[in-house]
Amino acid sequence: MDPFSPPYKTGFVGTVEVPKKKGNSVVEYAFEWHDGNPEDEDRSGYGVSVLEGKIIIGGSPIIGISTRVDEYDPSIQWVAIEGFAEIKTSLLLSNAGHIDKNGFFKAKRKLPKISGSRVAILIETIKEPEMGKNMFQMKKCLSPGVSKVLLW
Repeated sequence: MDPFSPPYKTGFVGTVEVPKKKGNSVVEYAFEWHDGNPEDEDRSGYGVSVLEGKIIIGGSPIIGISTRVDEYDPSIQWVAIEGFAEIKTSLLLSNAGHIDKNGFFKAKRKLPKISGSRVAILIETIKEPEMGKNMFQMKKCLSPGVSKVLLW
């Protein structure tokens, strides 16, 4: 059975692992969006998790980072499970952080102990997130940035 023919699975077809693509120091798997991506959006750069056998942005536990839309079917997204990938960033105060339940990379000064979250190392800041302060003087992301990170 071709693992890339409907119905798509989350990295597995039955109990057989879907072939992965290795290249440029990244390991990627193809997944189908839970909602089927009806608007054919490019949803690259978010931390994703699995819901009912298909991926969603954010959630828990985060399995990887959505990297690129499949060239043949926009309802299919490639997901980096390990290696280098670009991700949307909501806070950059340190060189290591986690992917939060909203699918954004958040690098605080002290790495929190969050179960179900993926930890990543900041390699390069491509675009700084735009930050503001709320009434409690805490930093709030007004517009996400983009960073290159290393997952493992």
